[in-house]
Amino acid sequence: MPLPSSFGSPLDAANFALTALANHDLGTAEAVYQARNFPDEKQPQEIRQAYVELRMQSLLANAKPGKCEEVAAAITDFAPENRALPFTFHAFGDMTKQLRVQFYFGLAESLCGDQKAADRRWARIAKAKASVPADFAFPALAASLVDPTGSSRTVETALESVRGGGGPPDQGLRLYAEGMLLLAAGRGEDAAARFREGSADPQPFAHYLNGSAQFDPPLRR
Repeated sequence: MPLPSSFGSPLDAANFALTALANHDLGTAEAVYQARNFPDEKQPQEIRQAYVELRMQSLLANAKPGKCEEVAAAITDFAPENRALPFTFHAFGDMTKQLRVQFYFGLAESLCGDQKAADRRWARIAKAKASVPADFAFPALAASLVDPTGSSRTVETALESVRGGGGPPDQGLRLYAEGMLLLAAGRGEDAAARFREGSADPQPFAHYLNGSAQFDPPLRR
């Protein structure tokens, strides 16, 4: 994606970065985060969340086999201060505790070869309760990885809830949740169809979630 010379606002810049991430264009998303686009120390939650997504996608991209020390260090010091971006001076701990972000930390651990660390993290997620809409599917998805047989009813119950109007309130987030639950049920083609539909959502965050999910590394089962 060509990078504009300027943006109307920091939020416009963050939304452009999310669109780049939805298209698996990590380099363009990285290039958005320059001091001229985010000059102020105080930025709204949407901008901070978009930055977390960028750092998370970067973590996944670098989670190569045999690189577990680097992965562990990146998770421990996730989204460290960047002197060129004053808003990073405030920690991102509230966002890194999200179940979805924790799940992808586990995926990075799995990709580098530390399956025990991934399973421990996913086991904690499987017992947790989602506190934000985008996290809805992740307890069931994590359970499907650590206990494939015993979690089947949990997954089906969550699918029934989403299809019955439960779960996230917005259509794009519901499609994302359903897609993730279909992955948990082993129905990859159906999941991909939901993500494609959800990626047409005009809301930048829902568009990003559904778009980027289509590029997720395969889950090890």
